[in-house]
Amino acid sequence: MRQLGADYHDKAKAEAAITALMPLLDAGTQVTEGGQVLALTQAPTLRLEHVCIDGEGGRIRLPETSFTVAAGEKLLLAGESGSGKSSLLQALLGFTPYGGCIRLNDLDYADLNLTQLREHVGYLAQTPPLLPGSIAENLRLPKPEASDAELIAVLQQVELWHLVSRLPEGIHTHLGERGQGLSGGQLQRLAVAQLLLRQSPLWLLDEPTAHLDGQTAADIQQLLARLSVGKTVLMVSHDTQYVTWLDRVIHLPALASFQGASA
Repeated sequence: MRQLGADYHDKAKAEAAITALMPLLDAGTQVTEGGQVLALTQAPTLRLEHVCIDGEGGRIRLPETSFTVAAGEKLLLAGESGSGKSSLLQALLGFTPYGGCIRLNDLDYADLNLTQLREHVGYLAQTPPLLPGSIAENLRLPKPEASDAELIAVLQQVELWHLVSRLPEGIHTHLGERGQGLSGGQLQRLAVAQLLLRQSPLWLLDEPTAHLDGQTAADIQQLLARLSVGKTVLMVSHDTQYVTWLDRVIHLPALASFQGASA
């Protein structure tokens, strides 16, 4: 029974991984990028004009949508599973081709150096991006030159330092595979600490509390609300229960009606 339980959890993790990877696998073509370098030093505006995303065989991944996120605004993009929420975030990260126009501070995405842009955009997913290694090594993934003092500072901000400081090796404590040794909520706090080290004024959050229990999800949402002050935030989620701190909600329609119309 223990082996069956372990296999079941491995299967669930594999399904979550392929769900996250599908927008990249489904793109089929490379995204073209320009050479304009943009250094984001304050919360930007984000505007989508008739943006749509297609998949293979004429399948619609995101129906045409337009909206604007003001500088410093926090927007929830809601909708059923498969409505194109995560595909849109992949487009904003420059990994997925799209139709229409995306503008950041009135600059067309097509003109931007997307590789450089990604270095200044904070992204938080359902599964924390952790590797086998120490807490310090994982924290330094977005900022290799960060000092120990900087690591401790962000751990204090995400309310993890009280735990880490009691570990035998502190920030140099090694984590197991997929962060084994920390709970799901603690791992997500560690991922938020990585986000803080990047010091990005634009945050893209992809179902960051989807796999957490209710109380832990509420705690993480409160943490994000406190730490995202002064940033432009676009969060995608199908669950609106714990995201009352966001300024506005946009609901994406179910894709089934669009797929049926195009069939």
